[in-house]
Amino acid sequence: MKHPAILVTLALAATLCLGLGLNYVMKPPQTPDPRPVYQAAQAYKQALELKGRPVPETVSLAELTREGFFSPQQAAAFDGYEITMLLTADENRPQDVLMRVRFPNGDEIVVLCDGSVQPISRSSASKTTPRIP
Repeated sequence: MKHPAILVTLALAATLCLGLGLNYVMKPPQTPDPRPVYQAAQAYKQALELKGRPVPETVSLAELTREGFFSPQQAAAFDGYEITMLLTADENRPQDVLMRVRFPNGDEIVVLCDGSVQPISRSSASKTTPRIP
């Protein structure tokens, strides 16, 4: 072989391309940031209180979007997710459930007022976490 450096360079380039391709294909999808949903739910709750209307126990992302507190463009990032905010959660009780999220694959988590995130197994959901309407 007259030009081993060329072969080594081509082999390295092929390995790099393969690695980048695998990284792109195998990269897990990014979960959207739920903080804007929380902020929209708080704005919704305040608007109801200002109007003297009763505040429901929960509000869904779909309702927030329908009521104009969350834009359809923002909601598109959560396509396939089912998000419910508990409007009656008390921040002085850290174990109160603040948000429930059902992922497109059926898995669920709850976010507690203390900021912790708890997974919910499908078989024990009714036993281990507070009931969410």
